[in-house]
Formats: sequence, structure tokens, C-alpha cells
Amino acid sequence: MFFACTPQDFSAEEDVVFSMYKKYCGVSDESHLEVNKVRKITQMLIDIPIDQMNSEDLHVLEESLKSLKQKLLQNCEENLATVTNNTVAPSSNK
Repeated sequence: MFFACTPQDFSAEEDVVFSMYKKYCGVSDESHLEVNKVRKITQMLIDIPIDQMNSEDLHVLEESLKSLKQKLLQNCEENLATVTNNTVAPSSNK
């Protein structure tokens, strides 16, 4: 089963993560990163040295990740509801 999210779904969160990535990894562009939004965000998060971040930046990143998590969960729930509604039909062949 495949759950699709549109690129704009994560734009704000991606901007926050990329901002932290640039600040803490010293990278000015994203040309070397994945094209897929979710993989790209994951790749940046893996590279950010969390232990070197100041408390304000950590808080901003944490709130952004909470928002991203909520969007992902909501998207999955909506997709599951759509799949369920499309595949579960009353049987009339009895």
C-alpha cells in the first residue's frame, strides 16, 4: 500500500529543517540531497549535530517535527479511510 503526500504538505517543516541543516552543517545548498521530500528531511535530520544545537533552535526543530508527525499521521488516516471506503462494500451475492 502506498501513501502519497504532496510536496507542499511539508514545506514549512522542510524549511525549518533545512535552515538548521545550513546553520549547523555549514551547507549552503541542497543539490546533494535526496529529491524525495521525506527522504530529504530524514537525510538532513541525520546529519544535524543535535548535541551542538542551542536550546532555542532545538525547541524550534522539535515543534517543527511535532507538526510534521501530526501531518503524516493525519495523511495516513485519511488515506486509510479512503482505501477502506473503496475496498469494503456490502456483499449482495448471497
